[in-house]
This record gives sequence, structure tokens and C-alpha cells, in this order.
Amino acid sequence: MPDPIDSARELLLERRSDAARRLEARTSDLSGVAAARGDATADDEHDPEGSTLSGSGRTSRR
Repeated sequence: MPDPIDSARELLLERRSDAARRLEARTSDLSGVAAARGDATADDEHDPEGSTLSGSGRTSRR
């Protein structure tokens, strides 16, 4: 009969590994978005009628 402590440890290690992979993928996705957005909004201060976008993405982070 399998030891319940070993089974729980194995399950937690699997979930931790899965969470680390998902976090790495999201971090990579976010870095790509930030890089693309940085290039697109480099010159948004010239439009007197429009709002600027240069800092709007930073307020949504937790």
C-alpha cells in the first residue's frame, strides 16, 4: 500500500512544476507584449487631442 505522505508529496511536486511552467510561459508572453507595446507607443506625446498610452499598462499590475 502506497504511503499517503509520499503520494501527497509527489502530487504537490507535480503541481509545483506545472505552476512554474505556466508562470514562465505567462512571463514570456507578458515580456513580448511589453516589448511590442513599447515600440508602438514611443511617440504618442505629439497628439494634443488624444490621451497618452505611455504609462497606462503599468496601473493594471498587481
